Amino acid sequence: VGGAQVDVHRTGFASNFATTYGSAVLAEDDGPRVTVDNAHFLDHTEGSSPSAALGALTGAQLDVRLSTLADNGGYAVYYDPTTFGGFHGNVVWDNGGGVVLSNSVGTACNLTQDQRLAGWHDLSVDPRFVVTSRGRHRLDAGSPAVDNCDDNRHMFGLDGVKRDINIADAGAYEGW
Repeated sequence: VGGAQVDVHRTGFASNFATTYGSAVLAEDDGPRVTVDNAHFLDHTEGSSPSAALGALTGAQLDVRLSTLADNGGYAVYYDPTTFGGFHGNVVWDNGGGVVLSNSVGTACNLTQDQRLAGWHDLSVDPRFVVTSRGRHRLDAGSPAVDNCDDNRHMFGLDGVKRDINIADAGAYEGW
């Protein structure tokens, strides 16, 4: 995506392959703004160089909210030093690499596998995923991701379960 605005809402990305950053979504070149809301990225594989399920390069803006990034071969998300955006209410777990952010990316309410991000209510703890009749990467009732976010812009999780109007679960799915 170069020089455009792209909004990706309530979408699942699975089993993509990349030899660079952004196997599922890549924002690059000055000017593009990409917003990813309520999405699930899983089972991405990488080529010989490091890659990521989501990538932002060369001055791009990437905003990621209420998404789950799990079981990906490379990094979950990569923002190069020239990029900016937001990373809010996401669950990042069991990827080949975690999250690489530029200094111009704001964070809040995330659960990540390998680092504590600097934002409000960012945690580096196991999200306690379970497999339910609704699929993989759902949150256990005792998950620290449950009721972790004040972002309630989405009425429903990715699989159609209604989100709490006052406080949302981190990640793409609401409830267990």
